[in-house]
Amino acid sequence: MPRPHHIQHVKGLLRDGETWTADSMAGEMECSGRTVRRRVDHLRDVEGWPVEAGKNGYFLREPSVMETSITSHQEIAEMNNHYKS
Repeated sequence: MPRPHHIQHVKGLLRDGETWTADSMAGEMECSGRTVRRRVDHLRDVEGWPVEAGKNGYFLREPSVMETSITSHQEIAEMNNHYKS
């Protein structure tokens, strides 16, 4: 199971509408490019996000229900727990 704070961070970066390479995301998240690629795969395969991998990096191909929804209480609690430790 991916770490919730990594998933939230990737979601936040993709929501800005920019194209991100795995390495640039990894620099923002302070993790490896491999970790980013696994999180993006999780978003596509498990959560159904429309993430595309182009020659310049990852981007959202169209708005999705998940991408435009308000963060749930559970997601907020998970992020708070991460930042408290």
